[in-house]
Amino acid sequence: QALRELAGTFTCLVGEWKELDLGVTGFSVGQTGKQHGAKIVSVKPWTLPGGTQTLALFLDVPLNASDRFVLTDAAGQAIPCHQMQQESAPGGSITTFLLEQGSFPPAGKIKGRILEGKPVEMPFKFTQFSLKAAK
Repeated sequence: QALRELAGTFTCLVGEWKELDLGVTGFSVGQTGKQHGAKIVSVKPWTLPGGTQTLALFLDVPLNASDRFVLTDAAGQAIPCHQMQQESAPGGSITTFLLEQGSFPPAGKIKGRILEGKPVEMPFKFTQFSLKAAK
């Protein structure tokens, strides 16, 4: 009917969104970038309608701290793909892209909007917390 104490630490990322070239120069597994631990962790065929390949990109930023990605080929032309999903991973997050047609080129760049900042921790504590509904 009541909790004696509920305590913990709320952690949030405080910073600003920045448009960054992640420093990736190619689209093969193991390719690393120069920003935010960027690394291509997989390139796989896609067998369902709507695409031909997927590419998974690891970043050392939390889930939802990156978005608006643009993948370009070596000539700077946008690659026809879209962000398919984003998931948490140990030490960061993985964003998966679906290529609409063809294959990912051997060379190119990945740019994205990244929330750069630092974690801020705020401890909290509630005591004598009633779980009864007010009448």
